[in-house]
Amino acid sequence: MVKVENLVKVYAGGVKALDGVSFSADRGIILGLLGPNGAGKTTTIRIISGYISPDEGTVLVEGIDLLKDPAKAKALIGYMPEALHFYPELKVREYLEFRAYLKGVAFRALKRELARVMELAFIKDIENKLVSSLSKGYRQRLGFADALLGSPKVIILDEPTIGLDPNQIIRFRESLKAVSGDAVVIFSSHILQEVEALCDEVVIIDRGRVRAHGRKDELLSSDKTRTFIVEAKIENVECLSRFLPSTVEALQGGWLRFRFSIQEDIREDIFQRIVSCGGSVRRMEWERSDLEDLFVSLTS
Repeated sequence: MVKVENLVKVYAGGVKALDGVSFSADRGIILGLLGPNGAGKTTTIRIISGYISPDEGTVLVEGIDLLKDPAKAKALIGYMPEALHFYPELKVREYLEFRAYLKGVAFRALKRELARVMELAFIKDIENKLVSSLSKGYRQRLGFADALLGSPKVIILDEPTIGLDPNQIIRFRESLKAVSGDAVVIFSSHILQEVEALCDEVVIIDRGRVRAHGRKDELLSSDKTRTFIVEAKIENVECLSRFLPSTVEALQGGWLRFRFSIQEDIREDIFQRIVSCGGSVRRMEWERSDLEDLFVSLTS
């Protein structure tokens, strides 16, 4: 559905925002775009949405070259920028009617389409309020409704949950999952928990380059150094620590929790060592590294 190839963008002064960014996403995928400040996320989002052009590279939307046929490609895209701008003198419903007209929504389908996007963005209760009177959270939700108008095949959201309270974020997640079945969703956020909760795939960008791209679970399991947890009773702790360094935490009933950082699967060796040191084991398992650990390891 969306294919990005070798994007390069250099701003005034020779600042290279993107240096060969490439990734792709298929229908039904929610793709999270992560990176520290200044990594190139927003530049990537703006290029994919057709807001700015790259100096090099291509963007294909449903096989349509965005640079060669921008009108046809943009007709398939719904875009919610980080910095939202509205016509403050319009009411919410009037604004959405105007945007639907620009997007080519048929008049006979207008009423149904407005009801659909207002329900998904949970703004039905403010449809007759002036845009100028809306809070930050309501403005974000209006921007989300705008991006959904016309059932676009590609939905691009740049920091969409800023200003939403926890209950609104939960509803936003539900709505995004509801529309993602027949579309590609590209979701940029600084909130790692949001990306981990929502996204199927992750692209991590740092200094204008892609540092990792793939399914979230695969990326988390591919980290070379992993933490292995063992809960055991052992009197001679030094007997075990001489075999492999670890951190130790005391638990109730005389049990100890050991954390080992290992690159190879030596679980059987650890077990045998504990037994040979006169100890007993009640728990052994990998501690799954989370997205934050992966993000820090790739971008710090």
